[in-house]
Amino acid sequence: MANPARTIAVQAPLAKPGHLSHLERPNYDFARYVASKVVAAKLGTH
Repeated sequence: MANPARTIAVQAPLAKPGHLSHLERPNYDFARYVASKVVAAKLGTH
């Protein structure tokens, strides 16, 4: 379930992407790693 306040903040007219915080970077790196493994598995490569 989405946080309504966060949803509104993300849709704000002045909202724009920025740098990840030092706490978010490991999550991003892990998500990219998992995504690459899923794609490799779907393509049949290792």
